[in-house]
Amino acid sequence: MSDGVLPGSDWHRLINGVWSPLYPAILGVFRRVFNISPQHEIVAGHLLNIVFFLFAFACFEFFLRRAIQKLVTRENAAAQAGSLAYLPVSLYVSLAYSLFLWGSIAQISLSNLRADMLMSGFVYLAIGILLGMQASPARWNAYIALGLVLGVGVLAKEPLLPLGILIFGVTIFLVDNWRPFFSSASLYFVPLSMARGHFTLGESGKFNYLTNVNRAQPLWYLQTPGDGIGQFLHPPEKIFSSPPAYAFPVAPLVTHPLRFDPSIWVVGAKPHFLLKDQMLALKPTLRKIAQLLFELIPVILLVCALAIVNWKRKLLLPALKTS
Repeated sequence: MSDGVLPGSDWHRLINGVWSPLYPAILGVFRRVFNISPQHEIVAGHLLNIVFFLFAFACFEFFLRRAIQKLVTRENAAAQAGSLAYLPVSLYVSLAYSLFLWGSIAQISLSNLRADMLMSGFVYLAIGILLGMQASPARWNAYIALGLVLGVGVLAKEPLLPLGILIFGVTIFLVDNWRPFFSSASLYFVPLSMARGHFTLGESGKFNYLTNVNRAQPLWYLQTPGDGIGQFLHPPEKIFSSPPAYAFPVAPLVTHPLRFDPSIWVVGAKPHFLLKDQMLALKPTLRKIAQLLFELIPVILLVCALAIVNWKRKLLLPALKTS
């Protein structure tokens, strides 16, 4: 996809039904500006990951400053009321940085060439803007900024679309004097819908459901939709059985046509919701969430211990003042 930005190439390569275009577009610009040769593309991608990490860190700083402002305001109100905050601000900051580094380096990782780090930056920006809108009158400029951040963020990774809708919905309950807001979303769906011949916001959900829940097989050489509805209209041709080998009769000039744009090859099949298969597909995700929570146990215990200490101090200080 990033080749679409290079001289003499076709920008239409950036229009893809499954993979979002922002990451490959930035990678293509990076390759073009620094004249990176094909044998160094992987190295360039890893260098760009560092840039994305710095971008995510800057966005996290913006979010953290907004959060600390809200926290200080709450603590000042608590002090005037004669009560104490459970945790000092410095501890919140330390915990926030620790969780950011753990999430970015250990979970998202810099070792994989994917758009997750880039998307995380837009999430931090959006939540920071959301905190600034809390308990404030509804303003067009705030909604426009939020819409632009979420719209561009969708170009980084499609899952930000439902999350963005949720964030916009939350603003209704956060702002004062709410009035209809202006939503500035990504217009990427226009060329994508034209390329696919029907209205679509992206088809990664369809592809992932067919492969992960309906068990379409084999994964990168789709022949049968599994429990999905219908049949693939343009499946790769199986030209040899042992070992299995496949040919793509009509495809763009890429290394692996189905990986390049899976949405082309799943045409004709539709996802089929089956509760049992859905629960089986959720098991690995639930296992991953449990693993993440297990890794966070020390942090959770630390927060609980500090909360208990401050609660006891809250009970002790009035007694000392009166003694």
